[in-house]
Amino acid sequence: MRRIAMSPRLVTPSLVIAAILCCSSTARAQDPEPAPPKNLEFALSAHGHVQTFTYPDRGPDNWVDAIVGMEAEIVRYKRTYFLLRFENETDMGHIDEARGPFDPNRGRWTFGVSSRTEFKSVFFEGILRHDCFHGIDRWFPGQDYKMTSFGVGFGSLGYLQKYRYASDGDAGSSVSFPFRPQYYLSPTFYYPRGDPWQRIPYVIRVAADARLDLLRWSRLGLGLETINVFYYGDVHEVQRSHALNFDVYIYGNGAALLLYAGWWPYDNQIFRNRDGKVVGGLEISF
Repeated sequence: MRRIAMSPRLVTPSLVIAAILCCSSTARAQDPEPAPPKNLEFALSAHGHVQTFTYPDRGPDNWVDAIVGMEAEIVRYKRTYFLLRFENETDMGHIDEARGPFDPNRGRWTFGVSSRTEFKSVFFEGILRHDCFHGIDRWFPGQDYKMTSFGVGFGSLGYLQKYRYASDGDAGSSVSFPFRPQYYLSPTFYYPRGDPWQRIPYVIRVAADARLDLLRWSRLGLGLETINVFYYGDVHEVQRSHALNFDVYIYGNGAALLLYAGWWPYDNQIFRNRDGKVVGGLEISF
């Protein structure tokens, strides 16, 4: 039998490229399509912040405060997440004693569960939480508070901690002015009344917060934030707290370091009253 040899001249680069493309197309055609997302799954993800700030006019009740907060998504059903929340605030004053200048004197602890449904640009949540605020290793008469509340909250999707820095990083060398307002509004009710559930003079609490990104350049950013809380009490009086922060951001990948200055222009509520106080702080947010 006569063998037919293929001349090397017939094996051109075009034939080689065509063979490779044909093989890769066949391999892609055989790849299975990605499975659709499950309706029910364990999300098991967490986001939070670690924050500390100091008062220039230090005293026995205020010098350095620290806040650690976290929310953990446990289960997701379609667009709804079931979460656990925890936050701790420690307030430290200044003392002149041999054991050191720092005196942790008051603390606040918050435990909560919630269900949150996320839509295209907004979210809605139901909230159940318990707060307590009292002295640390000491008793302050009339300042031992307990609060159990339920309520709702809604706002823009970008306000949530999980999306706050989700797509950030190095934005390039050009300066931009995003002016992206984000907001959150939450009315809650203190119920049931009486011990051991409540030890406060309030019936209703309304939180109204907003953030505005002003400027962005590479990994640096500037923004404003306002934090407002309104309380309606047993004596049919509204007490309130208003805070304004000027933020400098150093963006990472999904997280940020914040340097900020804060001011409470008005505050007449009973929990850690900071009326007229000015602070400078640092926050790691993720």
